[in-house]
Amino acid sequence: MGNLSKINLKLENQVAKNISINSVLKFVIPSLFGVFMFLWPVPSGVAISTPVGIISVWLASNLKGFLPIFIVYVTVFSASVCLINSIIKPKFIRNNPKINNLFSETPFFLMSRIIGALFAILIYNKIGSEVIWGADIGGNMFALGATLIAWFFAHLS
Repeated sequence: MGNLSKINLKLENQVAKNISINSVLKFVIPSLFGVFMFLWPVPSGVAISTPVGIISVWLASNLKGFLPIFIVYVTVFSASVCLINSIIKPKFIRNNPKINNLFSETPFFLMSRIIGALFAILIYNKIGSEVIWGADIGGNMFALGATLIAWFFAHLS
């Protein structure tokens, strides 16, 4: 029992040495910012929302005309770089772990990206059957994509 008390006391002293006001502030300030952005209720018109919700709605409404083509470009770029990475295996991608992780796919997911890019092009340009690019399918896809992009950029702020 005596040794256990000494170990506990030593551990408590070590923990106390590692806790400084700087490390506490590095935890508390971003936590408070996160609580405010994601949980704090803010009146917005007739509804109540969060700051990140207000920012995302503002972004979606102001970028409405730009977001569909942005979705197409990002989808085609992603599929193209994945295809290049799987066929050519360029060193600048393979030597960068973050980029390699983004653009290294199994054959199934590579085909999924390519098919997604093709559908994005078809829907944006209204090529083919209206079943694909009509408001119920393609229109919903672009609306959802625009909302997700707006949320993504709102979370970056």
